[in-house]
Amino acid sequence: MYKVSICIPTYNRCEHLINCLNSIILNKGYRNKDIQICVSDNCSTDDTEMVVRHAQEKIDIVYHKNEENIGIPRNFLNVVNMANGEFVW
Repeated sequence: MYKVSICIPTYNRCEHLINCLNSIILNKGYRNKDIQICVSDNCSTDDTEMVVRHAQEKIDIVYHKNEENIGIPRNFLNVVNMANGEFVW
């Protein structure tokens, strides 16, 4: 079990997602066994999936892309349900 799950719900915000994931990648204290990264993509039409796939080359990311936009509240619940950490952020 992970200590912390970082949950990132997103929709068509790939430029912000790049910054977010890069800050995790560049964090010297990041260790895969302690932190889980979860991204729930609410059926984005931009380059969100490409951004996540590129970041997955450097860190483990649990990624799910919804087949249709399910709305903000359900996407938030979806990403939290993906988490396995003792704590969820």
